Amino acid sequence: MKILSLIFIFIFLFSFVYAQGNASANASGNLSGGIGEGIESIEDVKDKIDEAKYNFLATQWKEFFLKNKFIAPVNVFFEKINIVFVILFARDWSFGLEMLFVFMIWLFTLFSLASYFRIRFKTGWKVFLLSLGGTMAFAWLRVFNYLAKGAVKIIFYKPSTVWNIVMFILLMVCIFIYLKLNKAYSKKLKDAREKREQNEKTANLENKTGELENFKEGLKRGAGA
Repeated sequence: MKILSLIFIFIFLFSFVYAQGNASANASGNLSGGIGEGIESIEDVKDKIDEAKYNFLATQWKEFFLKNKFIAPVNVFFEKINIVFVILFARDWSFGLEMLFVFMIWLFTLFSLASYFRIRFKTGWKVFLLSLGGTMAFAWLRVFNYLAKGAVKIIFYKPSTVWNIVMFILLMVCIFIYLKLNKAYSKKLKDAREKREQNEKTANLENKTGELENFKEGLKRGAGA
């Protein structure tokens, strides 16, 4: 069931990227011809086209997906609890790839911080609160938003569906690698801490054993005297 669920999710995401990719290509084609007059430079043309293209995308893909009977109610629900997204993610809820990347980076950062805090704290609620607080701090520093915007720009850098999907997959892989690297590094730190604690316990035990032996020797010498 997990495999089927993952396949379904990826098919949905691919179709999402495909729809945005087509909209991007259509927007570029439709808009590039009508902006030329009154523009002073080629760079201005490019900026105008990009701005109009993303505005065009913002409406096209939403109209496409929000007609779905499963997605529409979820979107309405999230709009009603928008304050939760503002608090946790430092941004309003908006159905789109950018929100998807923000959520995934946010979630994987939460998991990563939790793996680090478990090295120091054994209590679950302390680990959760510290991880949540740290993740929210990154969110309010706009780190996740900047990364998400950059990811979306990379995906739609070229008006090609193949490019869009390949870049989407690569970025998703990078996010998973980000989680795996943090997990591996935190495990390495945890093992090092446990080894150090074990060495300290062994050293303390040896010291106590030596002290006990010295005490016994002292008693023997005292009795012999």
